[in-house]
Amino acid sequence: MRGKIAEKITRFRYLKPLSYALLFIFAFIAFLFGTFPTDILKGRIIKEIVVNTPFEAEIKSIKISPLLSVRLDGIKIYKSKDSFLEINSLRINPSLFEAVSKNPKIPFEVEFLDGQAKGSIRLNKQNGSLQEVGGDIKGVSLDPLPALLFQKAEEALLLRGSLDGQFYVNFDPVPSGDFQFDVNGLELSNVVVKQITLPSFGGLSSSLEGSIEGQTTKIKEFSIRGNGLDLQVTGSTPLVWEFSKGGIVDLAYRVKITGGEFAQYKTLLSAYLPKQGDGGLGGKIQGTVNSPRFEAGL
Repeated sequence: MRGKIAEKITRFRYLKPLSYALLFIFAFIAFLFGTFPTDILKGRIIKEIVVNTPFEAEIKSIKISPLLSVRLDGIKIYKSKDSFLEINSLRINPSLFEAVSKNPKIPFEVEFLDGQAKGSIRLNKQNGSLQEVGGDIKGVSLDPLPALLFQKAEEALLLRGSLDGQFYVNFDPVPSGDFQFDVNGLELSNVVVKQITLPSFGGLSSSLEGSIEGQTTKIKEFSIRGNGLDLQVTGSTPLVWEFSKGGIVDLAYRVKITGGEFAQYKTLLSAYLPKQGDGGLGGKIQGTVNSPRFEAGL
């Protein structure tokens, strides 16, 4: 039986031309990816970052495999040479079906700041824009982020901690989405209240949950807790990627200091922040990112 099948295969009149066609296709793919103009692709990616964000960018290398996998190594995104975000590697792996579809969805994996992010992006081929992005973040260090988000790096809040969470944003036709993040081992420095710089805070945990609506970030809950400190914030801010441009801030906050390491700050803050009926302090933060005002009332 096997002999008859083999005989039929060898007599198949299209076998030789099909073999040559397959050989040509494999040779063409090998040639294409062996001579692909990665410098042109690198320049295009850098241009897109510069045009669509307030940052400059550098890319050390780009590698493309015949399986449509693209890897970028040594990426730097910065406002200045002294203030930058370094990404060890970025890998995207579009399937052949997605590559030829109208709005391809492309999986990605990023290694940066001692952690990683995995998810996918969807592109709009008609205008070349980003349509949606979503994913999970694990173990990302917060240290360099404030200097990138604030206009004046020397005035930015200093953060330390490890970030985990999930996010999703749809940009078409206007930004919308949601996010949820947790920070472990949180430390805060350069905290300024009423022009008073407070001592550093440590041994904290934090959570952030909210949504993206148009040009606004809606904060459902932002909390910082630990060592007798309980801070709760809700309200709205500009989009995260627009922070460096400034924008309107409208936040309500409530803070309770019950003892421990932060008890010494309660008397100091009570002279400047409105007192609440439950013994805490609270009010509003309004104005702009670069010039916030502390107001009474919730």
